[in-house]
Amino acid sequence: QEPKSEVEMPEYKCFSKTRPNSRSGGVCIGVHRSIDKFISTIKCESDDIIAVNISKEITGLNREIALINVYDSPENSSYKKKQAASGSDTDTLGQVLELLSSLDNKEILLVGDFNARTGDINTECSTLSTYVFDDWKQSYPTTRIPRSSKDNVLNDRGKKLLDLLESSNLTILNGSTLGDILGEETCLQYNGASIVDYMATSDVLRQSVENFKVLDLCEISDHRPLL
Repeated sequence: QEPKSEVEMPEYKCFSKTRPNSRSGGVCIGVHRSIDKFISTIKCESDDIIAVNISKEITGLNREIALINVYDSPENSSYKKKQAASGSDTDTLGQVLELLSSLDNKEILLVGDFNARTGDINTECSTLSTYVFDDWKQSYPTTRIPRSSKDNVLNDRGKKLLDLLESSNLTILNGSTLGDILGEETCLQYNGASIVDYMATSDVLRQSVENFKVLDLCEISDHRPLL
């Protein structure tokens, strides 16, 4: 949100947060008003995280979905420096992990700009995937899902994000899903391209994802939308 303001979109209900004491920055989830009765806010104290609950009545899944949108500023940004100088340095990934730990019995869709570069690494869920055929149930250990990436850089923020995803049994859709088999860059700037925007899901929800795409740039951002 640049400049900072409350978000308004016709036909959409906006769940949004803007940063206090900052000229810019914020997060938003827009929900079409035809389905907004199935959506409710999940409490989160962080100004850089917004989360909503999606009722299983509309998804057809056995569990509700927690949709979590995150913006984690670059380490050298003025916002991070201001936070550090004031003694209130914000560990956004730590806040994400705390939120995930509080969400029992929900499928997870974690999205956002993490300013983290993870190379071509994906995570491996530590749980067992259970498959049921007729009356026969069998569990198999999950395996690391292969992932392609046009950005081969792995930085410290990326390592922390991967640790968070691994501990929360989430896997990255970028570069590992039909529609993005090459792992397209999501951020295009004058000094190069990178992958810093992600979607990651819990195992059951991932099985419902048929397609994932990195769309073309639009005129209002140097980040490409994820669909």
